[in-house]
Amino acid sequence: MPKDKKEIDLLLDEICSLEREAALQKYQEVEAYLKSIDEDENPGEYVRVLLGMAKFWIFAKDIDKIFSLMAKAEVLAQKYDLHDVMLNIKSATAVAYSMKGDNLKAIYIWEEILEELEEGDPMWYNVANNLVIAYSSTKQFTWAVDLSYKVLEFLDQKDEDNKELRISILLNLANAYRPLKKYEKSLEVYAEALNLAKEQKKDYYLSYIYINICSTLSELHRYEEALEYAYKALEYHEKYFSVEHIAETYTIIGNTLLQCKRYEEAEEYLQRALERFSKTNEAQIANTHLNMGSLYLETENFAKAFEHAKKGYDLSQSLEVAQLKVNATRMMGDYYARIGNYKEATKYYQTLDDMVEEQFKELSEKMISKQEAEYLRRKIEEQGESYRLKNIALEASNILINMQSKELQKSNNELHSSLEMLNRLISVISHDVRGPVASSAAALRMILNSEIDENTKQELLKHMLDTLDSTADLLTEIMIWIESRSYTSNIIRLMREVDINPLIKEVVKLYKTQIIQKQISLKLDLRDEGCLAFTEPNTLKIVLRNILSNAVKFTPEKGEIRVFCGYDQDKVQIRIKDSGNGLSQEEIKQLLNHQIRSQSGTFQEIGMGLGLRLSLGYLKLLEADLQIESAPQQGAEFIISIQRKQ
Repeated sequence: MPKDKKEIDLLLDEICSLEREAALQKYQEVEAYLKSIDEDENPGEYVRVLLGMAKFWIFAKDIDKIFSLMAKAEVLAQKYDLHDVMLNIKSATAVAYSMKGDNLKAIYIWEEILEELEEGDPMWYNVANNLVIAYSSTKQFTWAVDLSYKVLEFLDQKDEDNKELRISILLNLANAYRPLKKYEKSLEVYAEALNLAKEQKKDYYLSYIYINICSTLSELHRYEEALEYAYKALEYHEKYFSVEHIAETYTIIGNTLLQCKRYEEAEEYLQRALERFSKTNEAQIANTHLNMGSLYLETENFAKAFEHAKKGYDLSQSLEVAQLKVNATRMMGDYYARIGNYKEATKYYQTLDDMVEEQFKELSEKMISKQEAEYLRRKIEEQGESYRLKNIALEASNILINMQSKELQKSNNELHSSLEMLNRLISVISHDVRGPVASSAAALRMILNSEIDENTKQELLKHMLDTLDSTADLLTEIMIWIESRSYTSNIIRLMREVDINPLIKEVVKLYKTQIIQKQISLKLDLRDEGCLAFTEPNTLKIVLRNILSNAVKFTPEKGEIRVFCGYDQDKVQIRIKDSGNGLSQEEIKQLLNHQIRSQSGTFQEIGMGLGLRLSLGYLKLLEADLQIESAPQQGAEFIISIQRKQ
C-alpha cells in the first residue's frame, strides 16, 4: 500500500496506462490507501483520491461507479468548502453523463467550467478536449473542428511536450472530420495520431485510433480493410481495457462482417458481445440487438429478426439516448416493411419522423443559444475596452457622454438585428423540412383512403421510406449549415470539389411525390460523366431545394420542369426552368432584395416566403453567380454559375 501523497500520485498516474490485470491490482492498493484516510480530518486528500479512482473507471466505462464516487466527492467538497477541486468533480460527472449518452447535459457543464478557466490552463485543455467529443456526438461538427484547432494552437505555442493530449485531440479532430464527409482528411489526421502514439509508446491509445480508422473505412465501404483495423483494435482492447470495451469491439467487428456479407462470422461476434456486456450497459446491449436484427433481416430469418429488434427497441425506450431510440424505431419499421405489414411499418415511421423533428429542435435550440452567447460575449469584450477608454476621456469632457450613448444604441441595434436573423434562420429550416413531411402525409392519405391500386401503393411506400431517410439526412446537413454560418472562415474550410449530379438527384427525390401528384413532366439533362464544381455541398443543396420547391409550387398540373447541369467555360452552370406563372422584372428585383412576399401555388400550396429569398443570399458565400430569366405567364429559369476549381 502507498505510504504517502507522493506515492499515491505516482500510482494514480500509472494506473490508467497499465494492462488491465496489473491496473486492477494497483487499484486495490488505491482502495486500501483510501480506507486509511479519515475523510473528516483530511477531506482534500480523500477527494483527490476519489477523483483518481474515477479516472480509472472512466477508462473502464463503469458509469455507475463514476457517479457514485463523484457524488461522495461533491458532498465532501461542499461540506468543507473545497472550491479548488469542485471544477474537477463537475468535469468527471460530465464525463459520466457523456458516456451515458446525455451529451447536451455534459456540454452545459463543460461550457460553464470553461468560462471559469483561463485559456491554456492545464484543466482548460482537458475540458476543451472533452467538449470536442461532445460537440461531435451532438452533430455540432464544425464547432468540434474549430475547438480542436484552437487546442492544437495552444499546444504549439505553450505546451509542445504534452504529447498525450496532442494524440487525444488529433483523434477527436479526425472523428469530427468524418461526419463532414472529409474522409481523406480524417484518415490523414488518424495517421498522425497513430504515429505519435507509437513514437511515445502510448499503446492504450492505439485501440481507439484503430477502431476509428475501421469506422472511417466502413463509411467509405472499404469493409475488408476496415476489418483489419478492427482486429488490431481488439488486440489492444484485450490487453488494456475492460470486458465492456472488448464487447463493444466485438459489436463493431460483427457489424463490419455483416457489411461484408460474412453472416456466420458476424453472428458469432455479435453473440460474443451480448454474452460479455454487463447488465448495466443497456445502451450497448440495445445497439448490439439492433445489429443482430439487421443481420437476420438480411438473411430473411424474420422470427429472430423480430426477437432482437424488439429487445433493442424495448431497451431503448427506457434510456435517455436519443439516437439509439431513433435507430431502434427505424429498425422496427424496417422489420414490418420487410414482412409486408405496411400498417405497422407506417406507424413506426411516423413515430420516427416525430422523433427526428424533436431531436432537431433540441439541437437547433442549443446551436442558436451558442450563437447568441458568442455574439454577446464578443460585444461585451468590445464594449468593456471601449468604456475603459471613454472613462478616461470623460474626465476631460462631458461631450463624450453623448458619443457613448450613441455607441450603446448602435450595439443594441446590432443585437436586435442578430436576433432577427436567428429567427429568420429558424423559419428557413421549417420551410425545408415541411415539404418532405407533407409529401409523406399526402402519400399516406392516398393509401389509407384506398384511392390507388396495389402497385402504386408499393411505389408510394418505397418513396416514403426514401423521403424519411432523406429528411433525417437533411436535418444533419442543416445543423452543419447553421454551424458554418457562425464563422465566416468555416465556409471556406468546408468548400471542396463536388460532383453536382448526385446533389441534384437527391434534391429531386425529395419532391417526387408532389411532382407525381401534379403530373409534372420532369426532365433532367445531366452529364453522364459527372459535373465537378468547387463548392460547399450542404449549403448548395439548401439553395437547390428551395429553387426546385418553388418551381414545383408554381408549375401548373401537367406542366414541365427542366433541370440542366453542365460546363460553361471555367464555370459549372445549373439551370432550373419551369413552365409556371413566371415573374415580372419588378418581382425579380424584389426577390433579390428580399422584399417579395409569399404567394399560393397552383394547388394552393402555402409558403412562408422566406426559404427562396433567404437561401439565394447564401450563394454569395459560395462565390456563385445567380441569374433569373422570367416573364409573367412564361415560366421562370434560375441559372447558377459556380467555379470549377479552387
